[in-house]
Parts: sequence; C-alpha cells; structure tokens
Amino acid sequence: MGHDPIVAETTRERDSLEPRFVLEDQEQRAATALASYRGANGKRPNVLLLLFDDVGWGDFGCYGGGVAVGAPTPNLDRLARRGKLLTSCYSEPSCTP
Repeated sequence: MGHDPIVAETTRERDSLEPRFVLEDQEQRAATALASYRGANGKRPNVLLLLFDDVGWGDFGCYGGGVAVGAPTPNLDRLARRGKLLTSCYSEPSCTP
C-alpha cells in the first residue's frame, strides 16, 4: 500500500512555506512525466490552477455566465479561450448542517 498522508508527518521546506506532505512516489511520477514532456518539445508546460470559493461553473462567461448573469469575467474568459476548458467535475459541499 502507498503512503498514507493522513497519518504522515509534514515537512517544512522553508520558513516562508506551510508544512507539506512529502509523497515521494507521486512526485517522482510527476517529475518523470514533466521530463518526458520537456524532452518532446524542449519547454515546460504552462499550468495555471485557480481556486475559487462559492462560485458556480455557470458564473463565468466562458461557461455561459459572465455578462449574462451581470458579472463580466473578461480576463478569465480570455484565459479560457487560450487554454483547456474543463467541463466535468465532482464536488461535495463542505459547509453542511
């Protein structure tokens, strides 16, 4: 069985960073995949991960919201046009009675 992060100790790499779980096997697989990608085209991929709270998928213009719901999202829409639009997800409420 793999590393269980729930019972693992955390590691603080620098004072300016929060402690983190070290998942060596996953980090090695990611490093191998990144090296393979770099070998194919000579550059690293651009990855931007945005986290939002209390936002629905239809709130952004790229998914049909934006101006249509009274809240334009031109910068996010521009990023979406130049990148990968994800249309499937699963979420579970964490603020439940």
